[in-house]
Amino acid sequence: MTKKERVLAVMKKEQVDMIPAGFWFHYKSDYTVQQMIDEHMKLFRTTDMDIIKIMQDYPYPISGKITCADDWYHIQVKGTDSEEFAKMAEIIRGIRKEAGKDVLIFQTMFGPFKAASMIFGDDVLMKYSKEAPEAVVAGVKIIADALEEWTKGYLEAGADGIYYSAQFGEIG
Repeated sequence: MTKKERVLAVMKKEQVDMIPAGFWFHYKSDYTVQQMIDEHMKLFRTTDMDIIKIMQDYPYPISGKITCADDWYHIQVKGTDSEEFAKMAEIIRGIRKEAGKDVLIFQTMFGPFKAASMIFGDDVLMKYSKEAPEAVVAGVKIIADALEEWTKGYLEAGADGIYYSAQFGEIG
């Protein structure tokens, strides 16, 4: 079986020749596109893993300053026409080119609530989640809508799927 066939068979609950494996690290956000490609491919080749989970820690381009509840309604997220997205899409294309078609590539994405936490900080997010939940919902929706477009772009760039990190998606 190829790596791709093996992982797809497991997803379909079919028999496989061996249990597939995948490993990943959080890579430095100051890596260049080529360094990011090289580090992901080095891990892939060294471990002979069955999937590639792209895990670059570039921050989402979310802007705004939260000083009051109303600020949540005015945050902004750059779109797929941004430099930041272009960088991530280039990494996907580079990894796909080097890895070939016989391995599944998953782009890591954080959920919108976690993205808000990463940009504005846990304290700010929790404060307004308690004081003005409707405002936070509006801000998180702005982020979610933008990330939906990013997801489509990642798939168009060559990712086979999304590894969706739902941190902060838990009840409470």
